[in-house]
Amino acid sequence: MDDIHKQLAALNVSIESIMGRKILAAVALCHLYAGLSLQAFRVAQAQNEFWTNQTNMAYNTVFSGVVLTEQFVGFYLAHLMEYGIYLEMANNRLHESLRPIVVGLVDKFVEDVKKIFGDDL
Repeated sequence: MDDIHKQLAALNVSIESIMGRKILAAVALCHLYAGLSLQAFRVAQAQNEFWTNQTNMAYNTVFSGVVLTEQFVGFYLAHLMEYGIYLEMANNRLHESLRPIVVGLVDKFVEDVKKIFGDDL
C-alpha cells in the first residue's frame, strides 16, 4: 500500500510539472501574440490605415501586454492616450484599429492554445 502512495505522489508531481510547463508555454504564446498585435498595428498605422496621424502621439503610445491571473492568461492591445477611446469608437467605429487586429489574430491564437492544452478546450 505504501508503494502505491509513493507512485501516486510521483504521478501527481509529474502532472503538476506538465501543467506548469503548459501554463508557461501559454504565457509565452500570449507574449508572442501581444507582440504580433502591436507589430500589425504599427505596420498598418504607419501608412495611416486607421486614421491620419497628426502628432503621432496616439500612434506612438499604443502598447500591448499580457494579463496573467489564477483564472486565465491573455494578451491585449491598448491606447495610452485618453482620446484613444474616441479614435476607436467615434463615427460608428470608422477609425477603429485595435479590436480588428486582435480579432484577426484570435482564430490562430485559439488554434495555438489548443496545441498546448489539447483539443478538449
